[in-house]
Amino acid sequence: MEIDNETMELICRLEEIVGNSCYNPNSYNGWTREYGKSFRYPIRADMSKPTDKEQDIYETRYRLYDVPPENINRIFYKFGSNELSIGGALKRILEFLEKRYGISVNELESEYKQQLYPELVKDFIGQLSGLEVYYGKDYKCKPRKNGEYIFEACSSGRRKNIITVWCNGNGSVRIVGIGKYAQRKLFDRNDFNSEQLLADLKQAYLLTQG
Repeated sequence: MEIDNETMELICRLEEIVGNSCYNPNSYNGWTREYGKSFRYPIRADMSKPTDKEQDIYETRYRLYDVPPENINRIFYKFGSNELSIGGALKRILEFLEKRYGISVNELESEYKQQLYPELVKDFIGQLSGLEVYYGKDYKCKPRKNGEYIFEACSSGRRKNIITVWCNGNGSVRIVGIGKYAQRKLFDRNDFNSEQLLADLKQAYLLTQG
């Protein structure tokens, strides 16, 4: 199993379930006069990047976000002087399930995420698949705060953006500097599967690989 941003998000969600399963039977609530309390055990993670000279340990009682995938083994619980690497443990559990049931967590996550996208985004994922440019393997689709979805190449040179899709209204797209949609423009669905659109998408992807 490859630990990428999607599988890291899954592991952080699983950790949240584990962390929220703590219970102290000796805790006393003076208002209700009851013993026992469930609580979220604090989770820590190293947020530093490989280029950083020092660790950047972050602690929270909420779900973790944006942990660098390479730091999977540095998601941990602290028990006095002891540490439990819950990130590494959850990774090994998922790998065990992959081997036992013949599944791929990366593929399942990719399929799940695609189901959540608006139809126009799904359509462009299909267009790129026809060009043998595959979601998850060759690019990621990242939602932005203004409602747009940016298709960014996983392995790229200076240019990352393949296409930007806006799904509000009737939907518009931009393939930066290339062809009919060089600038943001209302998308004509009659262009799907056309030779020109496919050529423009292929060119846009190849430019990210230079």
